[in-house]
Amino acid sequence: MQLTQSLRQELNISQKIVFSNLMAVPDEVMRTVAEAIKYNPDNIEAVLQETKSKAENSDGKDFADKRVQSIYSSLIPSKGESNGKGLVGSPDLRGLEGCIKDYDLDTTSDATIIGRKEDKPEIFFSEHIKGAKTWIYLLDPSLYPETSKLLNQLKNFEEWKTRTLRDAYVLIAGKQREYFEEFNPLRFNVFNHKNLAGNMNLSESTIGRILSNRRIEARNIEGEQRCINTKDLLKSRRDLQKYNLIPKINEILKSEFENGEACSDDNIREEMEIDVSRESIKEYRLKSGIPGSYERNRFYKKGLVDKPYQIICD
Repeated sequence: MQLTQSLRQELNISQKIVFSNLMAVPDEVMRTVAEAIKYNPDNIEAVLQETKSKAENSDGKDFADKRVQSIYSSLIPSKGESNGKGLVGSPDLRGLEGCIKDYDLDTTSDATIIGRKEDKPEIFFSEHIKGAKTWIYLLDPSLYPETSKLLNQLKNFEEWKTRTLRDAYVLIAGKQREYFEEFNPLRFNVFNHKNLAGNMNLSESTIGRILSNRRIEARNIEGEQRCINTKDLLKSRRDLQKYNLIPKINEILKSEFENGEACSDDNIREEMEIDVSRESIKEYRLKSGIPGSYERNRFYKKGLVDKPYQIICD
């Protein structure tokens, strides 16, 4: 079953390499970078050999960016983290940006998650997450020793990345099972970056970077479809509090519209009779572009509002 939609992105690969965070870019970028390296091996090898030579001849003080160490760094989680979780590095290709031109790519969602009534959702991974494609970017190591080493590291990195993403989606889908039934934010469960990192024995930093710019397609039991940013499926206790408070605030906003008299944030807090701060109410209101009580009163009196203000529950 294939429900994923093709999403167009303008991707400046040289710029991505300057930022040197391949953990956070679409997987299509990784393969395109590997292709570019393979089809320009002489220039790449020259750059890598020069970089290696500088590193070997450096006293460690004037080689500030330590590019060789970054390029060939181990992708095994660090054992030195104080919290015992692994911090995984991302390949650093900043020294190669002049050898790799820019491309435009079509990127797709990582997976389709289909809600099931009182059961775990079904997950259908996209081809780039399945890890089914075979890397064909290998070179003769006797001719291109450093470039071959780099391609092998990129291959290992992609295999780790796709495996980690598959595991993460299985955990997220299971924890947020009730949400996928109806897309009702009130049915989210507390499961945040820290929880996911703990379950996967990785650092929160690694989880945050690997989930950057990821998206899924989802379908609930009624057949409604949505494109969802993966990070939006991770929810804190504060998020759940917001989802429970917003319907109550919206009822008060509806009532004030009918009465033609706005309530202040303090008035709203008092009417709710729930332990919520005035600052939280103001935050929710401003995020939805709702003006303060003074302006709302002015709009009501001039008849400039034809429906109640409502806070959007994202």
